[in-house]
Amino acid sequence: MRELPLVALLLVTACAEPPPAGYPPETGSPAQVRETEVESYDPWGDGLVKIVVERRAVCAEPSKVALRPDAWECRVSGDDPSTDGGVHDPCLAHPTEPKAACPEGAEGRSAYYVMTLDAPLPPRSPPIAETAPWMVELWSGDRCIRRRDLPAGLPTRDGLAITMTCAPADPRRSSRTGAHGWGEIDTTSRPWTLRVSAKTSETPVPAAIKVAYR
Repeated sequence: MRELPLVALLLVTACAEPPPAGYPPETGSPAQVRETEVESYDPWGDGLVKIVVERRAVCAEPSKVALRPDAWECRVSGDDPSTDGGVHDPCLAHPTEPKAACPEGAEGRSAYYVMTLDAPLPPRSPPIAETAPWMVELWSGDRCIRRRDLPAGLPTRDGLAITMTCAPADPRRSSRTGAHGWGEIDTTSRPWTLRVSAKTSETPVPAAIKVAYR
């Protein structure tokens, strides 16, 4: 039997064992991944909340991070000087109980502060416009959350300001894309992209978004 050339054998092997559908490369290149999923983030309904720290708080102002009617800025109350007055944003109100769940940072999707409210939430109207995503998961494995405020003196790159903070969703590994998200999400690309960089001195590059949360 005549032996196949090495190149032909490699082609046969590659065709016999295709990669999983939509499997991204290490860099999360937009050209090689599927379309972005858009979801409404619901920690209570999805059963994501695992209580890490319980606090009492007053949630009197709408969130500056997540522009949705159940998202609040909560200020911790209590006798502990190390926590009194601390602000958490966003905190997502429980649909029936006087509680709000505040995701802590970009890592640990199930890590929350759970606030018991000292006062009822004030009435507010839902936003008129469609809410923009406030958290995204990149194909690289990093998660980015919109920043509540920006420290003075941060540089801009290509006319973009830092708008999101990114970190690995799995804290046991290092970031593949960087700690900074710049500008707004590009929803005209398929998949959606966010410009990211490891340092503020670096030029941000597009990173493919796997899931965008509103």
